[in-house]
Amino acid sequence: MSRKALSELWISGGCLIALFWQSSAQGGIIYSKAIYTGATQNTTTACNGAERCFFKTGQGDAQNGVAVTLDGFTTTWGGQIPDKISATFKVKAAEKTAITDALGYALLSISASRDIGQRQATNDGGVVITYDDPVDWVATSAKTIGGLDTPLRDMFKGTLSTCPPGETSSGAACGPNYHSDFIISSDSMRVAQSDFLNFMRPIGDGDFKIELTLDPTDDVGRLKVFSVGWIYATPEPVTLQLLAVGALAVRTRSRRRRAA
Repeated sequence: MSRKALSELWISGGCLIALFWQSSAQGGIIYSKAIYTGATQNTTTACNGAERCFFKTGQGDAQNGVAVTLDGFTTTWGGQIPDKISATFKVKAAEKTAITDALGYALLSISASRDIGQRQATNDGGVVITYDDPVDWVATSAKTIGGLDTPLRDMFKGTLSTCPPGETSSGAACGPNYHSDFIISSDSMRVAQSDFLNFMRPIGDGDFKIELTLDPTDDVGRLKVFSVGWIYATPEPVTLQLLAVGALAVRTRSRRRRAA
């Protein structure tokens, strides 16, 4: 299937899921907040800080990343990769009350590319035989009301690359790939209502914040994050997960089209 066809399939799937959600009488979205980093998809060149690509020393250009502010909280995306990346989300007092009153689940979703996932170890005529053990992923954690870091999910640890074994050039139509953003991968995890509420730390104006940390493993040489987001809603978890992935796919594709 061509890249264009795949993109259109993602968009169609996201739209259908959204329509299903709107027609469902069993629940709906109570909280939705996402950081869109402004990253641009580059399938041919090296890791560029101005394009929000993080890199280790000697593995990218010298450009700094770009600061992105959401609800007064700022994170720099791209440039020299830090030990940890902080992403903060604001929750209004009324939103917290609504979440408290509605039994449901939260979903954390991240969309990223480059040096993540598992590489193919052996490939026989296009058929994958084995994958290398995972070493490239992004651990996530969130601070509790008491200030403790709670581990969440190792994002992209199980993401399987479509690239053949060995080093793959930047122009190859596969991924995740250290050399390009041809494939943008998404990963997500479900969080129980009680845990999600415990991540909401009070701030001075009567509202709350969720402090999320992204911690790439030491083996990650390049990382480009396109979006990080939370959704809290009341439908069944499977429906919630499909909606989040579909929504991120539609938004990411839309931004790429406007940039073209």
